[in-house]
Amino acid sequence: AQRITDAEYLKTVASAMSAVRDRTDEDTHGSLRGREVAKAFFGVVRDVLQPLLPPDTDGTAVSAGIALKIDDIILDSRIVNWTTPSNTDVQNTMRTRIEDYLHEVKNGQSILLTFSDMDSIIEQCLDIARLRYKS
Repeated sequence: AQRITDAEYLKTVASAMSAVRDRTDEDTHGSLRGREVAKAFFGVVRDVLQPLLPPDTDGTAVSAGIALKIDDIILDSRIVNWTTPSNTDVQNTMRTRIEDYLHEVKNGQSILLTFSDMDSIIEQCLDIARLRYKS
C-alpha cells in the first residue's frame, strides 16, 4: 500500500513541476486559448512585466499579447533541427527579432523594460521553446 502512495505522490510532484516549468496551469488571457507554448511564455513575460507596468495598465492583456507575438516569431523562424548547437544562427535570429519587438513594446507602451529584463524574457522563452518545439 505504501508503494502505491509513493507512486501517486511522485506523479503529483512531477505534474506540479511541469506546471511550474511550463506555466500552463495559470490563469491566462482568453487570447491564449489553444496556444500552449504561448501560455508558458505568458508566465515568463507577466513575471517580468508585473512590477514595470503603469498602474492603470491591464498587465494580463499586455503580457498575453507579447507572449503571442514571441510565439509567432519563434514559429516563423524555426527550421528543422533548429535546437541543435549547429543551428545557432536560427536562435540568434529569434533573439534579435524578439528583442526588436520588445523595444517596440517598450517605446510604444512606455514600459520601463531594461536590457536585463529583455534578456531575461528572451532567454527564458527560448529555453521553453527548445523543450516544447523540438524538431
